[in-house]
Amino acid sequence: MLELLVQSGLRIEETSELTTLDILKRSLSDGRIYYLLHVKPSKFDRARVIPIGDSLGHVLAEIIRHVRRF
Repeated sequence: MLELLVQSGLRIEETSELTTLDILKRSLSDGRIYYLLHVKPSKFDRARVIPIGDSLGHVLAEIIRHVRRF
């Protein structure tokens, strides 16, 4: 969670409201994969989508895979 806060710049409230559906995995036409984070409205009453780095995206994807097994 700390890594997510540092790399994304999210507030604690925004981070605590994230679900597995808020981590979006996309691919470019050349096959490369990138991740986006859908942040629900809080301070400014509007949702936003922010890109996250590959390393954080891979860690979050692994956590999601682990959680979905249960």
